[in-house]
Amino acid sequence: MVHRWLRTPKVILLTSLILTLAFLVSCGGAAQQEPVVVEKEVVKEVVKEVPVIKEVIKEVPKEVVVEKVVIKEVVKIVEVVATPVPAAMAAPAAESPEWVKRGKYGGVLTMNVNRDLRHWDTHQACCNVEGAWGATMFDTMVQIDPVNTTKIICDLCQSWETSKDGLSIIFKMNPKARWWDGKPVTAEDAKYSIDRMMQEGQPRPRTQVLRDYVGSTEVLDEETVKLNFLFPNPSAFMQYFAIDYMTLFPKHVLATSPEPDTWFDDPKKIVGSGPFKFKSWTRGDNAALVRNDNYWKEGRPFVDEIQVFAIKDIGRIIAAFETEQLLKCFKTLACSIKVRDAEALISTMGDRVNVHWAPPSARSININHTKAPFDDVRVRQAIYIAIDRKKATEIEVLGRGLPGVPFPPGTWMSATQDEWATWPGFRYVDGSGQPVIDYMGRDDVVKDPRDIELAKSLLAEAGFADGLDTTLEGQPLFNDLMLSVKEDLEKVGIRAEFLAIDGATNLANLAQGKYNLAASGHNLSVYDPAEMFTCCYLPGGSRNQVGWENPRVSEIYELQKSEPNQGKRREYMAEVEQIIFDEQPSWIPVHWAQTNVMVLNKKVKNYFPPNSNHQAMGQDHLWIEK
Repeated sequence: MVHRWLRTPKVILLTSLILTLAFLVSCGGAAQQEPVVVEKEVVKEVVKEVPVIKEVIKEVPKEVVVEKVVIKEVVKIVEVVATPVPAAMAAPAAESPEWVKRGKYGGVLTMNVNRDLRHWDTHQACCNVEGAWGATMFDTMVQIDPVNTTKIICDLCQSWETSKDGLSIIFKMNPKARWWDGKPVTAEDAKYSIDRMMQEGQPRPRTQVLRDYVGSTEVLDEETVKLNFLFPNPSAFMQYFAIDYMTLFPKHVLATSPEPDTWFDDPKKIVGSGPFKFKSWTRGDNAALVRNDNYWKEGRPFVDEIQVFAIKDIGRIIAAFETEQLLKCFKTLACSIKVRDAEALISTMGDRVNVHWAPPSARSININHTKAPFDDVRVRQAIYIAIDRKKATEIEVLGRGLPGVPFPPGTWMSATQDEWATWPGFRYVDGSGQPVIDYMGRDDVVKDPRDIELAKSLLAEAGFADGLDTTLEGQPLFNDLMLSVKEDLEKVGIRAEFLAIDGATNLANLAQGKYNLAASGHNLSVYDPAEMFTCCYLPGGSRNQVGWENPRVSEIYELQKSEPNQGKRREYMAEVEQIIFDEQPSWIPVHWAQTNVMVLNKKVKNYFPPNSNHQAMGQDHLWIEK
């Protein structure tokens, strides 16, 4: 083929694992090998206080000059690279953490979010808005410890035990756990919920990953449930099982309802086990939950009410934080505002807030491969090659990122920069036309002209020598990304009409295939290849709901998930990278960057940042200092 993608050597390279975050399992569970502790310096910027804006309706000046004091702190990332081995019976769950005694009661925790939710049912949820709501009203079998976020602990379980052959795990339910209607949370509820998470033929964007590990579930008695694995010691299972989409639902409510998959669409019908109960919801504007006074976890929650407001305008957000009408962002590690707006908020608030940047996530363009002309792989390849990833990273995240390679760059999962900097779509040259490998952050390089010509040739080969017309849509959060990509596509003859839509519509269109080109983002639940396969490269994933599929990619997924040797797994990833370049799926990552940040008033206590945007999303451990 004249325009065949360039091939790169497939070598096994164990690169430094700067993103991979695995967990030390507490409350018993599978014993793991001694973790390797990696220390890195993270620079935070703290700015001096500026005058408070007293009116919420006021806008923030476009340019703020501040003095900055740089403070360095060492952050420890725990990395576990081996497959866990079976363990004996887990220790019983602690009655009550010591920090509960220090908590302060009362007050209303006010938070902001960028969009309304699409589902109150977390099993159907794709994204962390819905996950955050689910974590307030429901509980999970296991959870990330909210104050020691490197550990997995029991939530609704009291203990767990892995079999000696690694082919099953048994959970003992906590006998204190109760649904809001007073009924106990039983093993039947657990089996019903886990089976529902894995239900075929229903939308399960985040929970369906359990299908790849769990073959069947059994109720052994009222307080005991057994999960039978498809292969011994699935290393990523507990990491996934601890994300906040894996909520347990009441069987006696949903199994007897006429429409189980829509019953909780009316939040007044929700019967949860969690710390907060539904109070009100004004669609598209705000929602509120109140304290569950009979919550089965002693001493929690601390606040009387949580209120969440859907606010998109950064001026309103900053003013509301200044006047303490907002105390924190709702989602666990995501205010869902642009990086430059986050910096404006942080600069304005100064030392009145705590700031936590999330691990890198992807910003991407989705191509609807089910619609012409995008059903032609050459058109998809042309789009992939035409995107100027360096420019998009500079515009959207101020250069704080790396190009959107198929797997998170800098991890053992991904090709090295020496490799991917030579791929079409990732090539840059200096003023003399010489290829440059380490080009991020340099002002003297441009996108390789060969990529522009290659993209044009692919379009001509597909019958679009004069270009084509299409649409590019997305929510306001992605405007900078879309405008950058729109400009790139125009250079090769693709004229994309810019369509600005709200966040809920953006996600609904992606789920239903009602788009041509669309912007999206993706936050990883766990840093494991399984996450990238199940989100983006296997049909039905949260970023591949239009169902792009390649049989060899599916086969490799099955092979790698039970492969204990990391080097062999990297070989599999290299093969998938080549398939992606040759066939181009519907999901095109543009860059990986720290696009998400948590900002919270210092009056909010006991918050500890988790290692993923889908962990520790609950609010029951937080209190407000008067």
